[in-house]
Amino acid sequence: MAEEPVSRELVEQLARERPQAAVELILQQGEAIVRQQRAIEALEKRVAQLEEALRQSGGGGGTAAAPFRLELHRRKAVPKPPGRKPGHPREFRLAPEVIDQTIEVPLERCPICGEPIEQSGPVEQTIIELHAATYRQRGQDFLQIATNAARLQPA
Repeated sequence: MAEEPVSRELVEQLARERPQAAVELILQQGEAIVRQQRAIEALEKRVAQLEEALRQSGGGGGTAAAPFRLELHRRKAVPKPPGRKPGHPREFRLAPEVIDQTIEVPLERCPICGEPIEQSGPVEQTIIELHAATYRQRGQDFLQIATNAARLQPA
C-alpha cells in the first residue's frame, strides 16, 4: 500500500515540462496527507478508548489476573490456608492389575551436567495411557476408553 516517495528530480522535471501534472501530484499528496491524518486521529481515539477500558477493568498493572479474581474490598482479611485439612485421608490411583509393557531405561549419564553416573538404584514408575476409541452400536456412537499401562524401571 505504501508507495515510493517522489524524487526531487522528478518534481523539478514535471514542473518544467508539465506544470499541470506537478500541480496534480501536489494535490494528490495533500489529499493523502489529509486521509492519513484522519486515520491517525481515529486510531488515537481507539487507543484512548482501549486504555480507558483497561483502566476501568483494573488491568494493566503488571501480571494478568485470573478472571475470577476478587476486588480488594471483597477479599477476606485472613484467608484460609490452601490445601486439605490435616489428617485428611490420602487419595491416589492404584497400580493397574495388568501391565502391558515393561521398559528398562538405563541412566548412564546425568541429564543435567552429562557426567557419568557412578551409583544408582532402581526406581519404579507406572505410566497409564488412555486411548479413546469410538465405536458404533445400533446406529449410535459410543466412546470407549482403553487403558494401557507401562512400567518404567530405570537401571
